[in-house]
Amino acid sequence: TMPGVRTNLDVGASSLSDTVQFRSYGQSGQSWQMLEGVMFSTPNAGGANGSHIDFNALDSTRVQTVGSSAEMPRRGIMLDAVMKSGGNEFHGETVFYGSSGAVESVNLSKELEAAGVRRVPELHELWDVSGSVGGRIVPNKVWFFAAVRRTGFNRDILDAFHADGTPMQNQRRLPYWSGKLSYQMNQ
Repeated sequence: TMPGVRTNLDVGASSLSDTVQFRSYGQSGQSWQMLEGVMFSTPNAGGANGSHIDFNALDSTRVQTVGSSAEMPRRGIMLDAVMKSGGNEFHGETVFYGSSGAVESVNLSKELEAAGVRRVPELHELWDVSGSVGGRIVPNKVWFFAAVRRTGFNRDILDAFHADGTPMQNQRRLPYWSGKLSYQMNQ
């Protein structure tokens, strides 16, 4: 969270598997995203200005909206992220959250029914599962960090039905794999 910056509008994880798109002071596009100083987003590819990011694998991120240095060749937002690293002790974490349609309500009004809306799309399941581990390969010399994350959902598509009348579903699966190897040449 940063003043003047907004990502995708998200209601009930509606943008869980969407490409992250940034707006800075009301303008979208022109973002410059770097991972440890190397650009990792595709600038202006098909109008998109973001990338899929496993935020659980990041240690820190520098975000700038105005007054960036010469490494920022655009007018938009600049992100420079640093991935987590291993250390001499082994550490790890797991994260899980999800939901089902059990906590949703239906607000199909008579006006919507009169307009031809036959059924409100249901969320059947939504999940975000991740795990990471880091540690030493050679003490004080070589370290590793690895993370895996899988997100997805099964959600009905508004007013879309198969020939037998059952609702069509949007089924998204988005896997992430991250890894880092660190080496210290000398003390």
